Amino acid sequence: DAIVNVPSTKDDQYKIVSPGLSDESFILHVLRGETEKVHYDHTNVSFNSETEDINLLKTWINNLE
Repeated sequence: DAIVNVPSTKDDQYKIVSPGLSDESFILHVLRGETEKVHYDHTNVSFNSETEDINLLKTWINNLE
């Protein structure tokens, strides 16, 4: 509940997690390094669009109602 359907404070065009819309969820943009709005280096946690973690997160988001 803390991140689902909650507007991002860093980029107001996105919600942190947009139920059913993983590509529109700010959390994925951050973890993939696709935004300049957050200046934290996530490369040391091995997140990218090809990892199981990202795919699992995308599946979870896309299955939210």
